Amino acid sequence: MINPLTGDTTRYILTGDPEAKTGWYAINAWPPGGSPTAVPPFIDNYYFSIGPFNMAPFDTQEVVIGIIAATGKDHLNSVTELKRKANIIQKGYSLDFNLVQPPPTPVMHSYTSDAQIVLWWDENAENYNQGDPFIYGRGLQDTSYKFEGYRIWQYKDQNGTDPRNLAVYDIKDSISEIDDYRIINGIQVLVPIILGDNEGARRYAQITTDKYTGQPLKNGNSYYFGVTAYGYSRNSSPTYMEGKPQIIEVKPGRQKIDYNSKFETLQNILADPISGKSDGQIIFRVIDPAALTGDTYDVIFSGKVDSVNDSLVYNLYNVTKNDTMIYRSADYSLDSLHKQIHDGFILIVNNIGETALDSLPPGKRLCRLKNIQEIKGQGGKDIQPPADVFESLNSTGKWMIKSSGDSVFRMENIDAFKGAGSDDYEIRFTQVGSEYYTSGYSFLSPLLKDDPKGKGKVPFEVWNIGGSVDKNYRLFIKTWDKDLRDSAWTKNTTTGDWEGIYAYTRPFLYQEPLALTSGNILTAKEFNFTNLIINGDLPDEGTVIKLTTYKRILPGDRFRIKLDKAQFNNITKAKTSVNDFTVFPNPYFGSNSLETSESNKFMRFTRLPLSTTIRIYSLAGVFVRKLEKNDNGQYMNWDLKNDSGQYVASGMYIAYVEMPGVGAKVLKLAVIMEKEHLNKF
Repeated sequence: MINPLTGDTTRYILTGDPEAKTGWYAINAWPPGGSPTAVPPFIDNYYFSIGPFNMAPFDTQEVVIGIIAATGKDHLNSVTELKRKANIIQKGYSLDFNLVQPPPTPVMHSYTSDAQIVLWWDENAENYNQGDPFIYGRGLQDTSYKFEGYRIWQYKDQNGTDPRNLAVYDIKDSISEIDDYRIINGIQVLVPIILGDNEGARRYAQITTDKYTGQPLKNGNSYYFGVTAYGYSRNSSPTYMEGKPQIIEVKPGRQKIDYNSKFETLQNILADPISGKSDGQIIFRVIDPAALTGDTYDVIFSGKVDSVNDSLVYNLYNVTKNDTMIYRSADYSLDSLHKQIHDGFILIVNNIGETALDSLPPGKRLCRLKNIQEIKGQGGKDIQPPADVFESLNSTGKWMIKSSGDSVFRMENIDAFKGAGSDDYEIRFTQVGSEYYTSGYSFLSPLLKDDPKGKGKVPFEVWNIGGSVDKNYRLFIKTWDKDLRDSAWTKNTTTGDWEGIYAYTRPFLYQEPLALTSGNILTAKEFNFTNLIINGDLPDEGTVIKLTTYKRILPGDRFRIKLDKAQFNNITKAKTSVNDFTVFPNPYFGSNSLETSESNKFMRFTRLPLSTTIRIYSLAGVFVRKLEKNDNGQYMNWDLKNDSGQYVASGMYIAYVEMPGVGAKVLKLAVIMEKEHLNKF
């Protein structure tokens, strides 16, 4: 065959592009050698060029023919689409159809409680990354399907009939909507296929409603769920690949009577600090109490924490198994929905002190006051619970702590002052009191070194009692002689405010502060807190006011927890709950709402312990049927048949339930069988 435009020999006819109007196509040169303006004849011949083949006598040659159909936006675009699909099929054939695989099936788990199901799954699909060979070599930056998220489904049955989508959980990125082409009324249309919230992949879901009925879940009913993982490739066709689900049957209901766990699903448990004194909360959120292993876990912090370099990270370490489960994580979000599940729990690290410091303006993150409380009253009597006295009256209603100017949190102003750091302080009202120094009137006066001693004494002492590090020493005191400028600590009779109190230390001199003279008192960096004001009457002798600061988690801090394993055959628990198992429906009136066919009749015993034997008798004492179970399931069905496999007659029956080690219980069963109808053939 000859290309009429180039005169070259060719194996293929009409190699041009009729949509772009380039090369040899039907309008500009047909038949070969014809006029470019000639109208082509409409013929129905197919032209094939196959070979050449080198064949010896008696050889055979396999010829593979692909018949391709394609529909585009119009008749010309359909040719473009046909060629595109032909190229894809040829590449697939060349690869022996070893094509892109979908993401693996997430491994499913479930935990049930009263009218509730918690589904959770492993993250085994999240490393999915499959290159697309069909778009290699096209100069594209991204040529792979990558994990994008999960879709949660409810089904009618174990076979996956009539799937209903419950939720989409997709990773945080720029992709929230996945579109692909579908044929609608004979036209290929780009339509949205998956709509995600772009808030991050979740690994568990709490189910309380039946998607098919819109009603709450019913205990003992069978429900079917699955999770599919999907990947996305912007430049591929199709644009997404979705794996198959593992469909599981789940029956909600209270746990069996011999099941015992210290924990409930979705309960938060705090780990205990074993090193450090931070305000951090290490939260173990239990997703599936039945999956807990009984192991002991440590959360260990390392890295750096200072005003220049903050690189605090943590490890989750399984002490029992000597295994590091999370390595050098810097995830301090309180989001419990999108974290990984380990041994049935999620780890949440709440660095309360760091969060408090983050709320301060830039450059003022060395300290933050948490509260000011009256912890002891007159005569040193404990105040329980401690009274919050910042801008609030104390336990006697006679005084409070307040501030002048910006706020009492001037101690956080590290631009001019050292600040309180992460230490705690006490103002102790004593009979002896303390000598003190007074400053001038101006705002900067308290920083001067040559302030005189005050007249007399103030009736209190100020102590640094430590914080993240143990300390216990007295601080120096200065008052802001603001109102009367008389070198005395006095009260403004109009406002009720006593003059502001300053407390400071000298790092090299921790002995009694009264040994100092006015000429070498302090520098600005030595302040611990500034301008704290008592309003109202003076606190009684013995009163102690405590100033507590927020404490960040620091390198070397360590927290520990032991998450006890659930017990599935706790005889003691079963004995106390022996009357809690039930049977339904009782009475059985013709049918059971859980039955799937006329031949699937049953009454269901629930909350049964691991080992159970049920013997059923008529009221006359005639033996009818024996049922046995020896597994961790809580359900056992009686199919309403006797020991000979025949349906029982309507009437009253006795179920003698025997539970080794637990005891026995007798139940009355009422059975009303439906009227029999002969099938007509």
